[in-house]
Parts: sequence; structure tokens; C-alpha cells
Amino acid sequence: MRTSPGYPETMENYSKFARIYSTGSYTEYSRHMASKLPDILGKLNYHPTSILDLGCGEGTFAREAGQLGFDVTGIDKASEMIKIARNKVENDRRVSFLEGDMRKLALEDQFDLVTSWFDSINYLLTDYDLRETLRTAYELLRQKGFFIFDVNTIHGLSVEWQEQSCYVQRDDSRVFEVHRTGYDSSRQIASLKITFFQREGNGWEKHEEIHKERGYKLTRIEELAEEVGFRFESVWGDLERFSPPDDESGRVWIALYKGS
Repeated sequence: MRTSPGYPETMENYSKFARIYSTGSYTEYSRHMASKLPDILGKLNYHPTSILDLGCGEGTFAREAGQLGFDVTGIDKASEMIKIARNKVENDRRVSFLEGDMRKLALEDQFDLVTSWFDSINYLLTDYDLRETLRTAYELLRQKGFFIFDVNTIHGLSVEWQEQSCYVQRDDSRVFEVHRTGYDSSRQIASLKITFFQREGNGWEKHEEIHKERGYKLTRIEELAEEVGFRFESVWGDLERFSPPDDESGRVWIALYKGS
């Protein structure tokens, strides 16, 4: 089971969990996406130099992309995540981070590429929130640019997330972390309750957060994207073969194009 930086209903999420997130296995996916970015761009025959990363979390993808030579600006609403991200790249002039809401973000600059990884889009629980985020990406993209992101599918949230209703995510000398899952089929929203104990001095502190993700039909994402001006360019169910998704794809990657 995985969680991601984004916009849960409980807006204080990541206030305590941010440091657990940044020291756990969650960052591996961001490293993977940075390593796959050249292949994705090659598939699109696109060669950007600047990236806006929406829902950047603790900044691993942005830092890794900066090391590949991109100029990256990361945006996240969670202030604790942004603090951690800035500490990671304090001497890297290619990478910067801003606290902000990707549903209503105003920046002076435009970017060659907009990205959003690790389920951040799934944290948008209404069509309105998703449309406004797509609008943000469109307005901050240069002409002929791409918005590339991943989403957990309805199958991924309703089936794969529910295979283990309760399990230990992490157990070491500093952190004990338990995950419990649920699914509301009427709203197509999965919930993940995270209970974690963090060592503080000679004792342990208990914290809890509830993260919610909504699954969207690909046709609905395409409709909303076209409403703000995007063209639905590509969707993949596998980034090794760049094959299309099927009914059992748990995650998909989508490329939207801004152009005439």
C-alpha cells in the first residue's frame, strides 16, 4: 500500500507524518519516476528543460530530476514536506520549492513540463478539484508542453488496496507504523488510516492520519482535461513496455498535450 503527498480531506495530514514519510520506503517511487523520465520524454519525442512538479512532497523526484539537468520547481500544500524538501537541496540552484495549493496556483513563470506523481491526483476527491488542478497545469505550461502524471485506477483502489485490510508497514527502532484500509464504492473513494508510533526520548508518541484517494474513470479524466484545453495524448499501464492499460491495471500514467 502506498500514500502520496497531496490534498486529503483532513488538511493537517503530513504535519507529523512528513518525517516518517521522508525516511521510509515511500521515496523509492519518486526515485523510480526520475529514472524513467528520460524514457517517457523519449517516447513523446519531447525535450523540456524546466519542470513544475505538483504535489512534490519531500522533494525526492525534484532533486533527482535536478541532477539529470532539469530546472525544477516543486509545489506542495504540506508545509512540513516543503521544509524537508528545501533542506535536501539547499545548495542546488536548479531546484526550488514553494508551498501552495495546486488547485489554485498563480506563478509568474511558465514551464516546459508539468508533472505530478505518486497518487497526488487521486487526493483530489471531486471533479471540481481535478478540473481546477488540470487548469493550473494548463495555464502554467508553455505552448506545446506536456502534463504527465500517474493515478491509481478504480481497480487499484477497490481491489488491490483492499487485499490487506490491516498490516504493519514499518517496524524498526524509531517507528512502528500500521495501515488499515477501506473503500466507499458509492463515492469510489479508498481510505487509508495510518497509525504510527514514533520514539521520543525514552518513550513513544502515537499519531494517526486518514488519507483518502478517489478513483477516476479514464474517460472522465479525458473529458475534464479537454474542458480546460488539453489533448489526451497517451496513457500507459506499464512503463517498461509502454503498453496500454487493461481492466486489471492498478496504476496508469497519462500524458496530456497543450497545443493547437
